This record gives sequence, C-alpha cells and structure tokens, in this order.
Amino acid sequence: MKKIERFNTIMRYINNRSFFTISEIMREFNISRSTAIRDIKEIEAMGMPLDAEVGRDGGYTVMNNSVLPSIRFTDNEVKALFIAFMASRNQQLPYLKSRQSLAE
Repeated sequence: MKKIERFNTIMRYINNRSFFTISEIMREFNISRSTAIRDIKEIEAMGMPLDAEVGRDGGYTVMNNSVLPSIRFTDNEVKALFIAFMASRNQQLPYLKSRQSLAE
C-alpha cells in the first residue's frame, strides 16, 4: 500500500473511532510501531485534531472538530454502494479488498 493510500485509510479508520492506540493501528494496517507513530504524527501535522494520552492505558482521541467532512450521497449513489457492497461478498470479484473501505 502506498503511503498516501495508507494515510487516507488511517484517517478514515481513526475518524470513525473516539479512541485508538498505536497497537491497534499496527495490527489493522500491518505496519511497524515506528511507522505507525510516524504516520500518526504526520496525520496530526496535516490537521487531524488528535489528543494524545500517555501511559500504560494511553492512546489517542479524536477531538470533536474533525478534518474529514460528513459525506452526503444521492439515492442513486447509495444504491450503487449497496450493490457494490453486496457484490463484494463474491470471493471471485476483483474489488474484494475494497469491501472494508466501502463498509467504513
């Protein structure tokens, strides 16, 4: 996965959660601890409003004013997404990897 794609995916991942840890990012994206920390620092520098909590049970929280705007779909777009999501259950189709992205 390219760096920009990973950044976009990580931003969507953390935008949908109120709290996350570096360990979760490492597991979810199969990256090293140093890469996860570096990516989070760069995402924060780009403007994602994060608050770090240090310590054993520490992690990051996403502050209320999020960088990513809410998305509004037309009826036809929602139908197309639904059909693509349902079709992605077929293991033989090429866009199976996009299923998680569609779900988010």
